[in-house]
Amino acid sequence: MAKVKYYLKSPNASGVSLISLYLRYGSTQQVVVSTNCYVDPKDWDAKTQRLKRNAQNALEVNNNLKKWEHEADEIYNRRLYQKLPLDPKYIKPDLEKLVRPAASTSKIRATDLISFVDSYITSVKGFKNVNTIVSTQESAPICFIQTHCVD
Repeated sequence: MAKVKYYLKSPNASGVSLISLYLRYGSTQQVVVSTNCYVDPKDWDAKTQRLKRNAQNALEVNNNLKKWEHEADEIYNRRLYQKLPLDPKYIKPDLEKLVRPAASTSKIRATDLISFVDSYITSVKGFKNVNTIVSTQESAPICFIQTHCVD
């Protein structure tokens, strides 16, 4: 039987920390996958392995964690019942596709740089550090104007 747990990469960080998914099975096997979700450690409940209710984006992040937990268990059980190898090198790519589907499948289409940046920021809002999103939104239009506009 497989067990899915979530841990912060840096639980004592002063800023934000990355949530990692751990799939443990057998007596010693485990697969670790980065979720690309960044949270403030003070908003993380280590006992429930979820974001506290009052945290920003808590509902969205916690729903994703619950969905990934269920689907990671399904990936393991499917491999088990189909008698496929349970080696971490075969399970990890499936888990990475599960938690980061946009990285492997979808393409952002935009007509110009500004709409591309806006589309990208919108697509990664729940997965990126809040400070990264804010600084990108503030600087991208300015950089574009400075490099592409002529008096």
